Amino acid sequence: MVDVRTAGEFSSGHLPNAINFPLDEIELSLPRRVKNKNQVLLLHCQGGSRSGAARKKLNGLGYNSAFNLGSYRRAAEIVGSNQDSCAR
Repeated sequence: MVDVRTAGEFSSGHLPNAINFPLDEIELSLPRRVKNKNQVLLLHCQGGSRSGAARKKLNGLGYNSAFNLGSYRRAAEIVGSNQDSCAR
């Protein structure tokens, strides 16, 4: 689970086991940590547009298993997480 929101948004609450790679840093920071370009990457942000942009950037880098889950709320529903328990 990759959260592409800003570090501040991430620190105010995030999904369990999510890793934060802000959109403006994702092209440099994610490849350092995720070497396997076949790794499934489930992307989300607050509303869905930044995670869509992140998917396009990652596809351009060869990560063809990056999927845009859309909004934080939708990602929480998909992974079966209670949003209220994710806030810190």
